Order: sequence, then structure tokens, then C-alpha cells
Amino acid sequence: MTGDIVLTLQGLSRDFGKVRALSEVALAVPRGDLLVLAGPSGAGKTTLLRLANLLDRPSAGTVRLFGQDADPRDLALRRRMVLVPQGAPLFARKVLDNVAYGLWCRSVARPARERAARETLERVGAQELANRLPRDLSGGERARVALAQALAVRPELLLLDEATANLDPASVKAIEEVVREENARGTTVVAVTHNLPSARRLAKRVAVLLDGRLAALGPTEDVFAKPPTPEVLAFLDGIGACRGPALDTFSVCP
Repeated sequence: MTGDIVLTLQGLSRDFGKVRALSEVALAVPRGDLLVLAGPSGAGKTTLLRLANLLDRPSAGTVRLFGQDADPRDLALRRRMVLVPQGAPLFARKVLDNVAYGLWCRSVARPARERAARETLERVGAQELANRLPRDLSGGERARVALAQALAVRPELLLLDEATANLDPASVKAIEEVVREENARGTTVVAVTHNLPSARRLAKRVAVLLDGRLAALGPTEDVFAKPPTPEVLAFLDGIGACRGPALDTFSVCP
């Protein structure tokens, strides 16, 4: 991790009518970080990812990407990052075409984009799915294909919204390994998850969002071992997340 800041949120708020989804969030993500955003449903995690990806505009505050003010019209800037939304949505076309789609948008020639798509499918352990259709895939297979689609364009910033939600333990482990490897290659990762044991295994840092506010931020073990406020402690205890040594299993504590 270096001092090069990839994503900066300054006083970020987002209102939907009279409902405040995010309130004055300040956050800096250095290059090479693997940050997990944790929090209960409705805490503002997905809203934060959408603002970071310039899919939505804040009601107040600013978003900076790669050291510059974020402009949604700046296509070159937006192509430096990818958001994998929850549910792994895919086009009704062959898996290979889905993975190559971002390269097609970038006018990469067909032989090169198909080669890159096959290589990326192999990286995520899904090379045998190349000629399958999304309707024939399991949840774990869809998740790996959606991740491959994002990685094929070699993003500098990877945003993941519940990439392992509702997956079996083996699929969770496979996705975690790919994300960890991608981060080791230098890609900055910001991931949303409800799976706190997964967050603890994966993250370099954890941010806890409660009621739209940033309630905790720090190295993963610091946050889990010493929650900074009673509210953060209640959140972790409420889902049964251990504050002792990190888990090797794929379920919450009894």
C-alpha cells in the first residue's frame, strides 16, 4: 500500500426525499488497499459504491478518483474502475461474450478480446463455462463469470457489491481467493459484504457503516478485536461475529 490515494470521499451525503442514506462520510482508499464495507441492510453501503462509481450524484460532499475531481462524463476516468453489482447480472449470451463485453466496448479486436476473456475465465476457475448460457449457470458459477467480466478489462479500482451473497462455502472460498489474488496484482478493492467472517479473512481494512454514518474504520483485526463504540460492538455481536482470532470456517460464530 502506498500513499497514492485512489478514492477520496469528503463529507459525502445522499438523500432520497426525506430519507438520508449517507451522512457526511469521509474516507480515503490508498492504492493497493483491500477495504471491506460492513453494516446492516439499509446502512448505505450500496449507495456509497454507486456514488464512488459515479452512477449517482451526492446530495452533498465530493468524490475524487485517482487524485482528480470525479466527472461522470469523463469516460477515460470511469474506465479505470469497475463495479460488480449484487446478483451477478449477465447478458443472455454465451459466457465468453459476457466476459469479453467490456473489451468490445473498448474497441478491442475480436481475437484479442476472446483470448483475454478465455484467460480471465481460467483465472477464476471457470474456463469450462465459456460456451454456456447464463440461464444454465449455478449461483456460484454466475458469480465467477461476473467477476471475470470485471477483471477482463484490468481495472485499477474494483468495487464489489455482495460478491459472495447466498453462495455455498466452496464458492465463497473460490471468490475470496480470486479477489485476494487480484489485490496482490496491485488492484485496489472496495467490497461490500454482510458476511463478517469473510470480511475478516479477506480485508486489509474494515469500514463499518451504521445508519448512513461511518462508525468504524481501521485495520481488520483492530476493528474486530476492539470495536470503537458500543454501537459497533452491538452490530458485531448481533450477527455473532467473533472478536477473537480470525475464523477459518465459512459461517458466523455460534
